Amino acid sequence: MISGVALATGLILILIGIWGVQIHRSILRMIIAYGLIGTGSHVTIVAIGYVTNGTAPIIDRSLTPGEAVQRAVDPIPSALVVTAIVIGLAVTATMLASDFLTGSILTLVLPLGVLLGIVVWFSVLWWRGAGER
Repeated sequence: MISGVALATGLILILIGIWGVQIHRSILRMIIAYGLIGTGSHVTIVAIGYVTNGTAPIIDRSLTPGEAVQRAVDPIPSALVVTAIVIGLAVTATMLASDFLTGSILTLVLPLGVLLGIVVWFSVLWWRGAGER
């Protein structure tokens, strides 16, 4: 069961971030808005992987393989969020450095964003393909 409060919070943060990118022309405010979009996506991904009254996915005497499907929390979204937080920190630092050094954020960050999108897309395809084997 997806947590409705966490899911709604994540989607609201994403919408506020998109609004901030569209409205503000200050580069620093746009960077903060991109941070809100990232945080909202992290909260949304964790909310999707959450199981109400769930437990860690460790199979032992207290959690049988039959119960694991219903009670175990999926660890993949949490691992993806931790990785995304580190990548988001690096991209934010790159955006701030690019703004500070050149005054234009698009010269350095746009190619990095495209590359990051390609990497994430192929990792999702690989993950879905690995589950079918």
